[in-house]
Amino acid sequence: MTEAVSAAAAGARSRALPRWAEAVFAAGVLPTSMAWIYASMAERAGGVGMPVPGWMDTALDRALPTLPVAVWVYVSWYPAMLLLALAGRATVRRAYVSLLLAFLTCSLGHLLLPVAIARPAFDGSSDISDRLLTWLYAVDPPRNLFPSFHAAGAGILVAMRSRGTAGGWLVAMWALAVCGSCVLIRQHYVVDVVVGFPIGVGAAALAARMLARAPR
Repeated sequence: MTEAVSAAAAGARSRALPRWAEAVFAAGVLPTSMAWIYASMAERAGGVGMPVPGWMDTALDRALPTLPVAVWVYVSWYPAMLLLALAGRATVRRAYVSLLLAFLTCSLGHLLLPVAIARPAFDGSSDISDRLLTWLYAVDPPRNLFPSFHAAGAGILVAMRSRGTAGGWLVAMWALAVCGSCVLIRQHYVVDVVVGFPIGVGAAALAARMLARAPR
């Protein structure tokens, strides 16, 4: 019996993707696929948009200022997620399973609630932050809001961070800054972030359980 189990485990290892192939999937295939789906849903939502519910566009959203400089924190999310592909195999697997689970959950919300968010204009501004934000607005339609996938990704990184270390605290503070930037550059409403972040934390926990039961 023991020999049979060992042989099965050895066979599973031999069929596993090479480390580089998993990294390519995590940093290339998966993000590209999600970006295409995201853009397709945003285009669809543009044709079937619905009024923004009052519970989304709150007094807090209207009171908060627009801070273009926060766009730098917002865009830092993209390389941070891609850098996960450089981690060890166990971390990479948990990361891309977590991202896929969070993406599917957020996408369901985007399909069920195709609303938009009003954005400011920065016509003629020479400020570099304003110009970066204008570019972001041009490539990312004001759709796919609830829940925030940006906040979910930040939640995943917080859940996977090294706890009790300086690096872990830095990741946590950065993640909170990313969540704040989503609102301060008018990419999301506050409720999008409040719901998106725990989705990421939950996705990371579920991914860890799924992988613990999978053949190694």
